[in-house]
Amino acid sequence: MSKYFALFCLILCCSTLKGQDLSFQFEAVVLDSDTNEPVAFATIQVLNRRKGLATKPNGQFSFQALLNDEIKISSIGYQEYVFMITEEFKDLDEPFKIDLTPRTYLLDSVEVIHWSDQFYLKRPIWDTLKFDNPFQTDNPTDWTKTNIIPNSDGNAGFTITGFLNSFDKDLRQKKYLQRFKEAEKFQLERKAQLERKFNKTFVKEITDIDDRVLDEFMAFCNFRDGEILRATEYELTLMILRKYEAFLIR
Repeated sequence: MSKYFALFCLILCCSTLKGQDLSFQFEAVVLDSDTNEPVAFATIQVLNRRKGLATKPNGQFSFQALLNDEIKISSIGYQEYVFMITEEFKDLDEPFKIDLTPRTYLLDSVEVIHWSDQFYLKRPIWDTLKFDNPFQTDNPTDWTKTNIIPNSDGNAGFTITGFLNSFDKDLRQKKYLQRFKEAEKFQLERKAQLERKFNKTFVKEITDIDDRVLDEFMAFCNFRDGEILRATEYELTLMILRKYEAFLIR
């Protein structure tokens, strides 16, 4: 009986040592792609092992990784980033840098209308603050300038500065429209960057796929924007070939 127990312990030790040989310490740092600032407390998930952790205040994290671990990184206000642990990560001399792209939200267009004075029994219309100002020759509703509101006795009263711009409907509308334009410009630039790297000509040269299923295959690839933009031409070629093998046997 003791012989069998010793043999069992020996096999268990060998299996443990083998498992330790396969794992290695993986270190990385998560940064904002626009500002290059660390992203603190981002969520790190090892999808295939249901393991999770978070980045430190300096954006760094580390754990015992295994080959083919699938890692997903997410944080509020950023697009998700997914990658796989490969042999290349074993030989890194410094933490692997991961750039998270800020997420831009596009809202539906809006139309601002003005209710007539007949609506709901002629309720008063609330508009931008307006004051009679005998001491100010310019338009008193130009809150980018200092405005003096007089006392009732005609003497100079209290001063209102440009902070009241935040109450001006026209200015708020202009700011919102500007943000929408910037978001639309960002989307167009991102689409152009993606099409330069991942397009029909490039895919057809690699796979020699039939034109009749080319669109279907590119949709099947379903690569994330970050995967395409970060990959070199060689890495993108390997990614496409792996997807092509799966596409043929699907």
